[in-house]
Amino acid sequence: MRNLTIKRTKTFVGCLMKMKFYIEDPTSTEITIGGVPCRKLGELKSGKEMTVTIGDEAAKVFAIVDSLSKEYCNEFYPLPAGSEDVVLTGKNHFNPGNGNAFRFDNNDSEEVLANRKQGTRRGTPILLSALVIGVAIGLFFTSGLLHDSPKDSSKSFAAEGIQITLNEDFEQAEVDGFSLMCESHYMAVIVLREAFEDYEGLEEWSLADYSQVLMENNDYVDHPLSYHNGIPYFEYDYHNPETKENFHYTIFMYKSDDAFWAVQFATHKSAADRYAEKIKGFAESVQFAK
Repeated sequence: MRNLTIKRTKTFVGCLMKMKFYIEDPTSTEITIGGVPCRKLGELKSGKEMTVTIGDEAAKVFAIVDSLSKEYCNEFYPLPAGSEDVVLTGKNHFNPGNGNAFRFDNNDSEEVLANRKQGTRRGTPILLSALVIGVAIGLFFTSGLLHDSPKDSSKSFAAEGIQITLNEDFEQAEVDGFSLMCESHYMAVIVLREAFEDYEGLEEWSLADYSQVLMENNDYVDHPLSYHNGIPYFEYDYHNPETKENFHYTIFMYKSDDAFWAVQFATHKSAADRYAEKIKGFAESVQFAK
């Protein structure tokens, strides 16, 4: 027998979720992940660790959020046979396509990379309903609307202490995991709230710190953080392998009295330049309850 220690590195991404860890066990009927029967090792909050006793045989160690998303939001580490104690580390990475899945460090075998790619393909149609698919249905299946000019009349939306002023093209939608979701025929606006009370020490971080973490977890460490009227933001493109469409995202970050906020604007990549200034205007309208 040997000890297995799993350390979950503290990060804002997925910090509100407990990660569940399992190990391959041919005799278990508890859960099957990717066709592999497993038994549970335990759960970890962000920044925590645990040590469990396991056998000497080779086995895959899995990290999932829950049984509903286990086939697309998962990660495994192929643990080799041996009697020496093992320490595994990792953290959740920003990627809406796979539900901000956990990733073990130094884990880049062909088998693992193939599993990650497959998970993103499976997860994209489900988890990106707010970010991409909803836009695709409303915009690209009725592409003639793309040529209409956005309405000038303003319309405000509010939830959980944030308010943003858009226009009458937008309607509010309910999406689990996000504080606010608004969509039109040419753009989606998605708001994520990271409450200070849910993460010890979070209120001590600066807005620049928070923005940098979001960029690092989106693998944009080599891209400079931009500012518009003092509001930090960054941009990235996303190719949807299911619909073959290309999308452009602009994420603005804010700090209120009780939370950090990421307000993401999504539109078709070909329309990104057209709506760039309008997006910045929307971003300027963000206000927080006192």
